[in-house]
Order: sequence, then structure tokens, then C-alpha cells
Amino acid sequence: MTYFSLQSAGEGFLSRRQRRNRLFGVLCLLISLLTLPALAEPVRAAALTAETGLSAPLTAPKTGAVSESNNARFYGYLTALGRGTRAAEAEQYASVAAGKHLQGFDRKLYDLLKEDIRKVAAGSRESTIFRFTADDLGLNGKSWTAAELGITVEKDASGQLTDATWNALWGPLYRAIGHDRQKSSASIMDKLLVDCPFELYWFAKSYEGENSAAAHWTYHWSVRYNDAKGFLFSNDAYLDVEMMVAENYAKSADNDSYYNYKIDTGLAKKATAIAANAKKIVDANKNRSDFEKLAAYRDAVCDAVSYDHEAAKQGSESYGNGPWQLIRVFDGDASTNVVCEGYAKAFQYLCDLSDFSGDVASYIITGDLIDRSGKPGPHMWNHVRINGRYWLVDLTNCDVEGFSRDWLFFKAPYSQTSQGGKHSYAFARNGEVALRYNNLENVYEAEEILFLTEADYAAPPPDHGDSTEPAAEPVTEPVTEPENADWSVTYPIAVTEGQSNFSEAPAGIAVSVTANPAPMGQRFLSWGGASGLTFTQGSVSSASATFLMPPEPLYLSAVYEAVRFDDVEPGTYYDQPVSWAVSQGVTNGMTRTTFNPHETCTRAQILTFLYRAAGEPEIRGGNPFPDVSPEVYYYRPALWAAERGLVDGPLFEPDTPCTRAAVMVYFWKLAGAPAGSRNPFADVPEWTDYAAAVAWGVSRGITGGTTPTTFEPERTCTRAQIVTFLYRHLVETGGTLRAAYEAPIQTNGEEPENPEFSSPQ
Repeated sequence: MTYFSLQSAGEGFLSRRQRRNRLFGVLCLLISLLTLPALAEPVRAAALTAETGLSAPLTAPKTGAVSESNNARFYGYLTALGRGTRAAEAEQYASVAAGKHLQGFDRKLYDLLKEDIRKVAAGSRESTIFRFTADDLGLNGKSWTAAELGITVEKDASGQLTDATWNALWGPLYRAIGHDRQKSSASIMDKLLVDCPFELYWFAKSYEGENSAAAHWTYHWSVRYNDAKGFLFSNDAYLDVEMMVAENYAKSADNDSYYNYKIDTGLAKKATAIAANAKKIVDANKNRSDFEKLAAYRDAVCDAVSYDHEAAKQGSESYGNGPWQLIRVFDGDASTNVVCEGYAKAFQYLCDLSDFSGDVASYIITGDLIDRSGKPGPHMWNHVRINGRYWLVDLTNCDVEGFSRDWLFFKAPYSQTSQGGKHSYAFARNGEVALRYNNLENVYEAEEILFLTEADYAAPPPDHGDSTEPAAEPVTEPVTEPENADWSVTYPIAVTEGQSNFSEAPAGIAVSVTANPAPMGQRFLSWGGASGLTFTQGSVSSASATFLMPPEPLYLSAVYEAVRFDDVEPGTYYDQPVSWAVSQGVTNGMTRTTFNPHETCTRAQILTFLYRAAGEPEIRGGNPFPDVSPEVYYYRPALWAAERGLVDGPLFEPDTPCTRAAVMVYFWKLAGAPAGSRNPFADVPEWTDYAAAVAWGVSRGITGGTTPTTFEPERTCTRAQIVTFLYRHLVETGGTLRAAYEAPIQTNGEEPENPEFSSPQ
């Protein structure tokens, strides 16, 4: 598929338009030289035009035996289908946006193009030639010195810059504005194509005509040179992006031809009205769970269309028209069908319009489907991220006659390979069908979506992270040995990256498994191979869980995932501590993708961190706090903190901000209240209950003062600071969280029987 062409002006022949632009450049140069104001120092100027892409004809001949009849028939088809539909509502893009990976100048271009593309799709703009001025692009008046660009300025005898200087300018100048002329345009176009499953229905992205392609990027950079400021962009600099319109949506020039760069706005408005039917499907399922919504979208698409085999041969219609677009999915006409691209775009669009309760995002994936003979063919499908895990969704193959709709929908691959940077996945359709990816690097720049979850989808339990929302304690049902168990009939249990209390067991016996600690920078995700098990304690996503042994051999594996918090920048002081804390199960983040490092850490959060870091020890006493209920995530940490003497008030007050003094006291007490060194801080009086803890913390290197003489004990701590303190204490200095006194707290004033002690470490 060719989306655009990049050809330097001057290669091959010059079109009429190129000759016109070259003449325009010369005129700009003459005008600029004549109109430059007098300056104190010499000024040299040149208006330079760089063009990529050769122009396609203004119009193109229509195809078909009776062109006028074909166009009229298509117009009437959309007009009829458009009756009774409502205009599309404001779109709420809940799904993934590939454009978010762009930055700076390229992101600005992406946003500008996307805004104009939506206007074309809605029928509010006719032209598909998009011009962006220097002001639009943020270039007007920007300047760089020769030293900043890394080039040498040479002048001829008349004081003008030499051609060699101007020729050396372009590469450094593009780098200075953050744009790669050979790569950025391709990246932007690829990202727009996956981010706009509906809005680019009119774009003939695979058009290839003589000396033309589907999109042209033409740079008209007007640059001047000033000895003081260097190279400056002028306000007459601009960029043109021309995008071809598919024949069926193009405006007619006459009975036999159509405009390449004008859309029929009437057809566009009808298409928009039809696409609004997708919102009706979303609204009808808005009260369902995330999985139920996704399954409903699959069924809605597969019920609406069948696979268009004739179109797949590209013999019935040219690319860019109906079978490749989602409009045929939502048109209500059972006789209009689509190919794989229509399936994938329709599913993506439904996800884009949805509000999901959890972390759900859909990705459009392109590549090849390789059949049993080994012959590849172009294919498009989706990946869906659900709470940080990725599943395959291939609606085309869900709609194959004789196969279940569950096939390739939230199903795990049985084989994943990577050779020489090329990723290939095989899926369970007689074990001989493979999908090969080709657009990930240029579109998403997200390698994680390649590695699909090796388990069928099951609705995960709520992940409350470190938030203050209540999380129910797991219900443990009594499990007894099966009646009249035949111990001679046992089944093997194999566990990788973990351990089990049985190596083999009869059906129905309770089996407990525990995963190995996660490697640094990763966290436990789920038990692979546990599909269909009945859990009596924990779940498939619990690192320690208990289930009933099934009547067949069992092979389990602990699955871990890389920790990627969007708000934890690499190289920050808390980057390594956060990775360590997640791998140890100390924190889950506020969500699966956010840690909120700069949010104030509460008492409930820090004591939860400490309880988990201490190994979640057994709770021996009752609940002394009337403001702590069994449903909250910090219930056990609060009771543990009371037993260890960390909190002694009548109330727990979970939302109290944690101060610098408080965190040192917690660490100090859990380490056995050891002696520290001299307290160097003027704002930490010796008579305070935290003076010894602060002195000890400083001597251990856990914390330092805010200045050489001040500690600021009442200053609140962020989540990043707390995790960093914990990392320094346990990892860098080899500290411990063993309290000296571990007897249960008494609420009736009686002395505990046989109190247990443990020596400080």
C-alpha cells in the first residue's frame, strides 16, 4: 500500500507546478532582497522552496461501464440509508491513540491534519489539500545560528551565501525543528490511519497513478539569513499536504471525471449519518461489563456483514470504497459486506466511542495472514488491552463459516516467535494459521502489544491498587478432602516460576501455589494454564492462591509483566525504587498505568507499603479502630500497625498525610528502635518523640535534611519519596522491618498471655 511519495524536486522531469514553484522561489528572493529593512549589520536573505511529491492530475476519469449511473447509484444508496439517522455525537476517544507517541513539531502536524480530516469526513470541508502556514506550525520568526545548526557559513565575493551553504542547511534545519522529511511524514500518516477508523473513509490511501501517489507532502520553506540571528523562518513559509479522495466519494468534475482533491460534501454528510449508528450500538451496551461490551461489539459487527470475497480480489471495486470501510457495517443493509479492514475498523470505532469501566484500549494491527500452504496475504485485525494485558481480536476469522465466534477472540496464541526483529504468531486454527505484523514500530512504538497474554480472557477481579476505594477480603471456603478419595488416582502438578504444596494430587483436593518473587521491574500478572480452575482462596491473578485440583494433569506457570507507569519518568530518583517496590508487591500503583509519584502519601498508604514489605505477617489481635472496616484495602495493615505500636490513637485516620518525622518513626520502631547518632537539626528538638528516629534515619542514609541544619519534620511526603525511603532502608542499607514486640494489642486492659518477643535485627 502506498500512502505517499517522497521525491526531491529536480529528480527526473519538472512538472508545470514545480517550474511554477521554482519561479515563485526566485521571485520571493528578489522581493525579499528589495524589501529588507536597513539593519546595523549585514543581512543576507533567500526564499528557498523544497518540494516533495509530484502532482497528480486535477481530475481523473471515472471507472465503470456507465460512470454517471454508477455515481448516481452510489449517491442514492447513501441518501436512502441516511434517512432517519441522527448526526454523530461528539466523539469520546476511550481507545488508544497512536498519535500520542509523536512529540513537538510532528505532534503539531498530526493534530492539525487530524482536525482538518475530521472536517472533510463530516462534509464541512470540500478540499483535501491542507495548507499549514508558518504561524500554524509555530515556525514564524524562529531562528538558529550556524553554530547551533552545526554548519559553516560561506559567502561569495558579493557577500551572498554560497549555494553550498544553502544546500548544507536543509538536513540540520529539519533536525532543529524536530522533523525527519523522509520518515516523519510516513509516521504521521500511519498513525492517522489507525487513529481515524471512520474519518479517513474517503482517503484513497493505496492510489498509485502515473507520477503520483495517494498523498503528497510539499514543503515551501522561506528562510532568511541574518549575521546576528542566523537562519530565520519567514512568515510566508508553508507546508501543503494533499490527500487523494476515493472515486466514490469524490466530487464530480463532469460526467466522465472527478476531482482528485475535492470530496462530495453531500456524500460525506450521509456517510457521517450512517456512522452515527455505531453510537447506538455503544449506547445499547453502556451498562454492561467491559468484557460483555467487547463481545457485544463482536456480535454486532459479525451479524451486520459477511466477508466480501469478490472485493478481496480487488476486481469488483477499487480500493478506498465501500468494502474497506466501516460504513457498510453500520448501514443496516445486509447486502453490503466488507473485508478484514472493514471488520477491524468497525470494532476499533466502537471501542473509540465507548466509556469502559477499566483500562481498555483497542489497537488496529496490519500485517499478513499466512495460510496452510505458507502463502501470505494482507490482513488487518485488532489487539485489545485490558488492565495491562493484551489479547488478540480477529473479527474476520470470528465470522468464518463453521468456526465459533470465540475463535481468535480473546484467545491465547500457542506459539510466539521473534527472529531478526520480525515477529510472527501462530494461532489455534488447526495449528497452521499464522499472523505476521508489519506496522507496529511506525505506528505504536509499543513492543508490549506484541506479547499477547497466554491465557483466555476472564473478567479480572477489581484492582484497587493503593487507592482509598474499598477492596473486599477474599472469601475462603472450607475445603475438605474428597469423600472416599482414591489416592491411587492422582494427577501430576507442574509449576514453573513458583511452588506448590503437592507434586501430584487426586481430583478435588485443595492445592496451594505461590509464585516466585517478580524480577526487578516486573510484577506478577497471572497463573498461565489455570483456565477453568475453581479457586477457593485468591484468584488466577493472585501470587498466592488455593484451588481445587481438576481430574487431569495440571501445568501452571507464573506470568509476570513489565511495570510501565506512564507518570514515572526513566532516570528520576524514584524510578528504581518504584520498580523494586512493584516487583516486591509493595505497591500496585494507583492504576495499572499510573503511580501518582507526586501525590501526598497518606497514613493508610504508607502503612500498607510497610505491611506488604514486611511479608504481610499474621494478625493476632482484634480491630481497635472504629474508623477501619474489614472492606477497606488497609484493614490488615491498620491492625498490624496497631500491634506494632505504630498507631496508638483511638482513631486510625487513614487520610492523614504522612510527614517526614512520621515515616522515620515507623522505620525506626520496625527496626527495633536502635540508637542513632547525634541529631544535627535545629528544628528537631531532643525532647520530641521523633528526635531519635530522625537521627537514626540520617545515620543510616535513609534520609537527609532539607538543609544542613533543618529537617522540616512536619513537611508532608509524596508517594515517590516514601517508596524511595523504603528502598534505601531495605535494599541499599540492608535494614529490616521486624518489630521488637509482636504481641496482640489488648482492648480490655488485660495483660496478654505468654507474650511473644523477637530480637531486633
